[in-house]
Amino acid sequence: MSYDPNQQQPYGQQPQYGGQQPPPQYGGQQPPPQYGGPPQYPPQPQYGGYPPQPKRRSPLKIILIIAGVLLVLCVAGFVGIFVWGKGEIDGAKASVDKMMQAGKNNDPAAGFALFSQIAIDQGTTQEDVAAFFDNRQLFDGYESIELGNNFSVNASSDTGTIASMSGNVNYAGGSGTFTATLSKENGTWKIVRIDINRN
Repeated sequence: MSYDPNQQQPYGQQPQYGGQQPPPQYGGQQPPPQYGGPPQYPPQPQYGGYPPQPKRRSPLKIILIIAGVLLVLCVAGFVGIFVWGKGEIDGAKASVDKMMQAGKNNDPAAGFALFSQIAIDQGTTQEDVAAFFDNRQLFDGYESIELGNNFSVNASSDTGTIASMSGNVNYAGGSGTFTATLSKENGTWKIVRIDINRN
């Protein structure tokens, strides 16, 4: 069989090409032809008015979040200052305790090693420390010191970090008081001046 383009096919029949079978008939009619067109989507729900707007955060919620973050930072800062401050207080207290132990043991060399460069520059010598330790009532029976509420630190570029402290001295048979000024040198608290009174 051949195809003659000038020959018309009967209505409702497809031309035959090279022995192809015509498409099947459905109920005596051919299915409607399909043309390329826009794809079919399911119907969209109808909204009244404008399309929905994204939800905005309320200013109160934002303020509360910022306040919460600031509170956490403040608490962390206070804890850091407290830990730093406690370390500084403990270091200064340890230096005074070592001075009292050196006096109790009547060891002027150990006592002199606890004095700061400021005290040495002002004329403090190991002989001065030996004379200080000769006042045995200030050191005999020494047990411990307790800090009072007075501990202050002053830092400046001229003098470095200076601390002032006071408290009680506990002896085996009594008590006393002390005041001390210390300087921080190479990470260690050194004594600039110390005064001890036994009751």
